[in-house]
Amino acid sequence: GFFKDFVSKESGKLSIKEPEIYSLNEIKPVAYSITNLKPSIFVSAGLSELLKRKEMEAVLLHELYHHKNKAGLMKFSINALKLFTPLATFACASRSLEKEEIDADSYAILMQKTDKHLKSAKHKINKFNLN
Repeated sequence: GFFKDFVSKESGKLSIKEPEIYSLNEIKPVAYSITNLKPSIFVSAGLSELLKRKEMEAVLLHELYHHKNKAGLMKFSINALKLFTPLATFACASRSLEKEEIDADSYAILMQKTDKHLKSAKHKINKFNLN
């Protein structure tokens, strides 16, 4: 309910096709997007349990930014290039992916008008992964 309603509303603001939301039966807190075939966002049960509502919204906004910018296609293309010219594409690909992540974070911060929810979500995820 909450995920779908939020993603539907935010997709409309971005003028993008609403991605499907899938729940992963996994304790590890993860979220990722696939934009290549059928726009989809995957969120683990562990992430849903770990984060508060505003933190989840920050994560979903981050993933929606990737959909808007077809980041999944870019990641796929870069990975395909690496197969043929791994050394030549490594530095460029790394910078491109890092910039995409920074831009997605910036979008979530802009939409929420604060960085505290995204920072809190990242802190909780990092803490979980260290244990």
